[in-house]
Amino acid sequence: MLVERFRVFRSLGGSKGLLSFLIPAFYRLVLEVLAGVVPLGYDCVAFYVEWVMYPHPFVDGLNYFPLYNFLLVFANFMIDDAFLTVKIGSVLVSGFLGYSIYRWLKALGFKSDSLYYALLVFFFLPTLRMSWDLHRNCFGLSLALLSMAYLKEGREKMACFLAFVAGFSHPFAALSLVAMNFGSIFLKRNRITFFIAFLSCFGMLLTQLPSMFAYVYNQVSYNLSRSFYEKIIVGYVFGGWLFLPIVPFLKDVKKNFKSLVERIGFENFWWILWFLVISPLFYFSDRFIYILGIPVGTVVACSIVLGNNRKKERALFYVIMVSMAAYTSVGMFNTSIPLKYTSEVMQLFEYCQELLSDHSVVLVHRSLLGFALKAGIDQSRIIVVEPYENFEMKIDSIQNASAVFAVWWLKGKCWEGGHPFIKIFPFLASSYGIYDIPNYFEVIIAGEGFALYIYGEESEY
Repeated sequence: MLVERFRVFRSLGGSKGLLSFLIPAFYRLVLEVLAGVVPLGYDCVAFYVEWVMYPHPFVDGLNYFPLYNFLLVFANFMIDDAFLTVKIGSVLVSGFLGYSIYRWLKALGFKSDSLYYALLVFFFLPTLRMSWDLHRNCFGLSLALLSMAYLKEGREKMACFLAFVAGFSHPFAALSLVAMNFGSIFLKRNRITFFIAFLSCFGMLLTQLPSMFAYVYNQVSYNLSRSFYEKIIVGYVFGGWLFLPIVPFLKDVKKNFKSLVERIGFENFWWILWFLVISPLFYFSDRFIYILGIPVGTVVACSIVLGNNRKKERALFYVIMVSMAAYTSVGMFNTSIPLKYTSEVMQLFEYCQELLSDHSVVLVHRSLLGFALKAGIDQSRIIVVEPYENFEMKIDSIQNASAVFAVWWLKGKCWEGGHPFIKIFPFLASSYGIYDIPNYFEVIIAGEGFALYIYGEESEY
């Protein structure tokens, strides 16, 4: 049977750790090769490429420059191709996440089943969604999982070191370690778990200083200003639908709840409670929900192991593999825009590059920034339009430009490739920068989904 063939990995002994890295890495490698020169994932195209190409502003200001960014910049000194560097980073971080899940499950006592269930947890939709472009999250969370694995193995010094590095990698990693150790700290008064959580938070503060408190204040203020319905939709609906494939298996979790607590302790349950209820009060985001894919997937897998139900085990395997294949083809095999438009957008930016002079600029939506940089447009000629920014105010802020260009969606095409729930909840569209270009821009050359525009009143500049 397919499941039994898949379990042949159980007999490979010491190769399991290597396989837990290679299988997720190979999966991502295939997608990156098929995607062409532009990295897959919104953040990869919109942020990572810029960080690699122009790291100095981030380093000079010590502002939001976590460990993953530094490693990418360091790797690019040898590779000397920001786009290839980001692609390679995507492959490696996918493998690292798979390996970390494997080590964590093994420490939880899955033993011979650790590789099998680690791959199922990795290919579970919320975790897969996180691996699409949230690579700083993935890297930090991988370190956090390894820290907990080493702690369970009695290697406390290594666990403390990894906890500090995890916090230095991403704030969500520090929050995860606090959540995973919450029960041990406050109920069991365990000093080592308190120290691990402290080190992780200390690492997070170091990488964010001096802007950490201002950043947190701005994020909390922004999220408190959102309406109740917007918080619910962004926090739960945008990410929660990814859990639908495993809903039928939650009955087993309820049935084996007491045994699950004894088997895996408080970690998963405090983790789930923290990100599902507590954290969104301060920073409401669907990213908290994606992170829950690992503990929830682990709880479901553990409940099946405890029940020794082969039928349910096969069903879980088929559900995750089918949903993974469907989600990969529809959602993950995509850059920041639908893949069918990537060649056309590149050509439009290359044509724009020929028209740009020393005193002209091009407006670039954040999701298209990587394409503009790949076309060779100098950063000084680019004005990035963030998704949350007002387009008209951006235009008004431009001074002394001889011409203002823009590569933007054709009328009515901006919905393509946007979050599927934006169509259901259109009042959120402006927050994601999904809108048509104003009428005072004229088309120079049009493609099937995008066009190169010029400001119709450029003589004013």
